[in-house]
Amino acid sequence: MIRRLGEYIFRGRLQAIGITSLFTVCALILPLMTYLFSGIVPALVTLRKGPGAGLQVITGSLLLTSGLALLAGVNPYLMFILALGIWLPTWLCATVLRLTEAQGIMLLAAGLCGLGYIVLSHLLLDDVAQWWKSVLEIWVKQVLAPENAGKYAGRVVAMAPWMNAVTCAGLVVSLVTTLFCARWWQASLFHPGGFGQEFQALRLPRALGLAVLAGAGLLAAGLAEPGSAALDVLVLIVFLYVFQGVAAVHRLVAAGKLARPWLIAMYVLLVVLPQAVLFVACMGMVDSLVFRATTSGTHDKT
Repeated sequence: MIRRLGEYIFRGRLQAIGITSLFTVCALILPLMTYLFSGIVPALVTLRKGPGAGLQVITGSLLLTSGLALLAGVNPYLMFILALGIWLPTWLCATVLRLTEAQGIMLLAAGLCGLGYIVLSHLLLDDVAQWWKSVLEIWVKQVLAPENAGKYAGRVVAMAPWMNAVTCAGLVVSLVTTLFCARWWQASLFHPGGFGQEFQALRLPRALGLAVLAGAGLLAAGLAEPGSAALDVLVLIVFLYVFQGVAAVHRLVAAGKLARPWLIAMYVLLVVLPQAVLFVACMGMVDSLVFRATTSGTHDKT
C-alpha cells in the first residue's frame, strides 16, 4: 500500500499535490497527526526530486487547500499558517538532508527552526510565561466545568513557564519525525535498507555539546529560569540529543544482533517515563563525542 502510494505520488506534480491536499484535510481532523500528514509528501518529493519540485507541490497544495477552505466556509488564512509553520520548515530540512545526506545536519536545521520559534516568541511577547498562563486559563475554562476550573489554577501557574519550551520541543520532534518517515519512505521505494544505515550513522557536531555546557552553567547560576529564552534553548538541544541517543541504541542493537524487544522497551520508556528522555539524551551526548559517522550517499537523488 505504502509503495503503491509512493509510486502514484511520483507519477507527476498533480498527483503529489492531490495527495498532499488530501492528507492535509485529514490532518485537520486529526490534530495530533497534523505535522506528519501535512508534511510527509512535500518532504518525500523534495528528497527525491529536489527543492524546486518540493516548492511546486507546496504552492499547488496551498492554492488547492485554500480554495477548499473557502468552499467549506473556513478562513483560508489557516492554510497560510500551515504553510509557514509546517510546509516551509519541512521543505527546508528536506533540502538540507538531500544536499548533505547527513541526518545529523538535518537535525541541526530542525533545531534552527526551533530556535527561530523561540526568538520570535520572546521578541513578539512581552512576557512569554504570562501569555501562556492566559492561554491555559482560557483553555481550562472552555474544557472544564466552572466548579472544577478553580482546582487547576495552581497547575496552570506551574505549567505556564514551561509551555514555550515544551511547545518548541514538540514542534521540532514532529518536524524531525516527519523527515525520518519521508526518508524511510524514499528508501523503501528506491534503496531498501538505506534508511537504517543512514540513521545509525546519525551524529550531531561535537561543538553542540558546548551549548549544553553553557546552558547548564546558566541553569546552575540561576540565569536560565523557567520561561526564559535560555532554558527554552537548552530544552530544545536536549531533545536533539535524544534522537542521537535513539540512533546509538539502534546501532548497538544492530551491532550486537540483539532482539527487537530492546528497541521496543526503549520507545515505551521514552513515552511513559520522562526521566528516560534525559537518560537517552545523555547517551546521545556521549555518543556524539566518541562516534564518527562513516555512512553517506545511501540514497539516489535522481
